[in-house]
Amino acid sequence: MGITAPLPTITDEDTASALGKKLTEIARHEKESEIKREAESLGLEFVKLMGKHIPPDVISIIPKNQAEKNKVLIYFKDISVIRLAAIEPLDKNVQKIAQELSEEYDRPVKIDITTQENFDVALKEYENVRQMLILGTIDIDESAISQIGTQINDYRQIGTKAHQTTTSEFLNMILSAALRINASDVHFQPEEVDVKVRFRVDGVLHDLFSLETNIYLQIKKRIKLIGKLKINIENKPQDGALVLNSKNKKIDLRLSALPTHYGESLVIRLLNPDAIQLEFSALGIHGRALHLMQEKIIRSSGMILACGPTGSGKTTTLYTILKKLNREDTQIITLENPIEYKLEGILQTQIDDNLSFAQGLKTVLRQDPNIIMVGEIRDLETAETAISAALTGHLVVTTLHTNNAAGAIPRFLAMGAKGFMLAPSLNLIIAQRLTRRLCPDCKAPTTLPPELSARVKSELSQIPEEDLGEINLNDLHFFKAVGCPKCSGLGLQGRIGLFELLDISEKLIASIESAALTETAIVQISREQKMVTMLHDGFLKAAMGITSVEEILRVAD
Repeated sequence: MGITAPLPTITDEDTASALGKKLTEIARHEKESEIKREAESLGLEFVKLMGKHIPPDVISIIPKNQAEKNKVLIYFKDISVIRLAAIEPLDKNVQKIAQELSEEYDRPVKIDITTQENFDVALKEYENVRQMLILGTIDIDESAISQIGTQINDYRQIGTKAHQTTTSEFLNMILSAALRINASDVHFQPEEVDVKVRFRVDGVLHDLFSLETNIYLQIKKRIKLIGKLKINIENKPQDGALVLNSKNKKIDLRLSALPTHYGESLVIRLLNPDAIQLEFSALGIHGRALHLMQEKIIRSSGMILACGPTGSGKTTTLYTILKKLNREDTQIITLENPIEYKLEGILQTQIDDNLSFAQGLKTVLRQDPNIIMVGEIRDLETAETAISAALTGHLVVTTLHTNNAAGAIPRFLAMGAKGFMLAPSLNLIIAQRLTRRLCPDCKAPTTLPPELSARVKSELSQIPEEDLGEINLNDLHFFKAVGCPKCSGLGLQGRIGLFELLDISEKLIASIESAALTETAIVQISREQKMVTMLHDGFLKAAMGITSVEEILRVAD
C-alpha cells in the first residue's frame, strides 16, 4: 500500500501572496491568448493596454461615460489613423462610433480587441484628463526640451513634426521650443489658407512655420480646454490661464483668444521666472546711474517713477528695486494688472474690474505698508493718492507711459496734479527701453558708414568722462549680428536695458512748484546735471560690444 504525502500547507503570507499573483498572471495570459485567437479568427489585432500611456487629449475624444457604456476607447491617434480598443469590436454601437470618428477627423479608424482587465486599466487614464482640467496644467518632460535642441537645428523645422505626432505631443514640442529660446509669446495667426505660428523673442516677432487649419483646430481645442475657455465660442474675445509644469518649476501661461476674419487667433504669453534677472547689473544700469539708483531707493519715503512704452521692462525694474528692499522688517505690497511674476515675501494684489488702482491704493494704505508698488498711474485720482502716500512716510514705486524722463513731470501736471505737492514727493525718474544683445559666440566686427560713425562719435563725446570708462573716442570698435546655432541663427540673444535717470535736484523742485515747467526746460536742466540719455547709454553699450548701433537706432533714436 503506497503512502500518500499530505498536501503542503502554505503558512507564509509572502509565499501565499506570490502564489496568488502567479495564478492571476497565468489566468491573465490564458485570457489574452483566448482573445488573441478570437481576434485572429475575426481578422482583428489584439492590443495590450497595460503599461501604455494614452495622452489626455487622445483618450478624452470619447467621453468617459460613453467609453464605459460601450466598452470602447481611443488609445492612439496621429494624422494617418485613429485606433480604438474595444471588448466587443463588432458591436453596432462601437462600429457607429468608429464611423463618426472617421468622418469627423477625415482618416481611417481601426478597431482592435482587448480584454476587460486591459480595458479597466486604460479607463484610469481618464483621471489624468480630470486632473488636467481641474488644475489647468500641461506637463512637459525636461528631456523633451533638451531633445528639441538635438533633433532640430532650426526651430522653423518644428512644423515638419506636425504629421508625425499627436496633438498633445506637438503642442508640447512648440512650448518646449519657446522655453528653450526664451520666447515671451507664442502666436497662432489664422490666414486665408493656413495658420502662421510665430514666436516673440527678445521683443521681436519671428515667423516659424505654417500649420494646416485642421491641425490648428485640434491644437486650439486642447489649449482652450485646459485654459478653461469656452470651446464653442469663437465670435467673442476670451482670456484664460494655465500652468506649464517643467522640471521642478511651474510657469504661468496667459491665453488670449480673439475672433478674426479667417478664424480665432490665439496668443500664449509665457511668464517664465528664469527669463528675468532681478539684479541692477543684469538690467544694464552702471556707473553714476547705478550709484544714483542705490542712493534713491533706500529713502524711506518719496516716489520713484519708471517710464517708457509697453514692453520696455518697467515692471522688471520695479521688481528689482523691490527685491533689493525686501527685508524682514519691511512690509511691501504691490498693486498689479496682471501679476506677472510671484515675489517671495511680498504681498501682491491683482487689479481687476472690481478693484481699480486708486481704490486698491487707498485700501493698501490701511495695511501699514513701508513700500508700495503701483503697477501704473493712469488717472488723477491714482496720481493724487500716490503723491499723498509718498509725502506721508511711504516709498512708492510706480510706472508712467511717457517717452522719456523729461516727459513724466508735464504728464503729471497735465493730469491735474498740483506742482507744489508733486515736487517734494519725487525722488527719481527712470526712463528706459530694451535692446537686443549680440550673440557673444558669433558677433563680428563691423565698420560703420562715415556719416553714422561721425554721429555716434559726436553723441559719445557729450558723455561725461566718468561714464565713458575705458572707451577711447579715437579708437572705437563696433560689432554686428551674424547668426549661429547657439542663438538659433538670429545673431542676437537676450536683452539689456537702456536707461536715463533724472535726479530731482533743488533747481528741478523749484521749477516743478511753479507749475509752468515745460519738457524743453527739463531737458535743459538734465543736461546741466550731466544726465546720460537712453541714446547715449545705447551707444556706450554698442561701443562695449554688447549690442549693435543698428539696434540702438531701432529702439532709442
